[in-house]
Amino acid sequence: MISRQLGHLLSLGGFKLTKWISNDKEVLNTIPFESRHAGLKEVNLGCEDLPTERALGVMWDLKGDQFAAKVQFPTRSATKWGLLPVVSSVYDPLGFICPFTIKAKLIFQHESSGRRTGTKT
Repeated sequence: MISRQLGHLLSLGGFKLTKWISNDKEVLNTIPFESRHAGLKEVNLGCEDLPTERALGVMWDLKGDQFAAKVQFPTRSATKWGLLPVVSSVYDPLGFICPFTIKAKLIFQHESSGRRTGTKT
């Protein structure tokens, strides 16, 4: 299996892969228990569903093989200054949420540029 070949190849260079995680239970069964991700050590691969884990800064639903984002709205007013921290706090290193947040960022940018120049739009 590729996971064993990769592990062997990296061991030739003095590297040891740890914290393995996969959305395929067959692959996980080939990984030694001590080399698995901590969240998977508690899971019985024979009968339990795979959990949701963090990967690359986003949530990865292993069972459905889907990425998810968690956005928490603070209890601030629904004004421009109340929404700005929400839009600014979204962490999206892979750009998955960008199509949804870019519009809000452009609105804030447009409002700010109009305020600086003294023009009203």
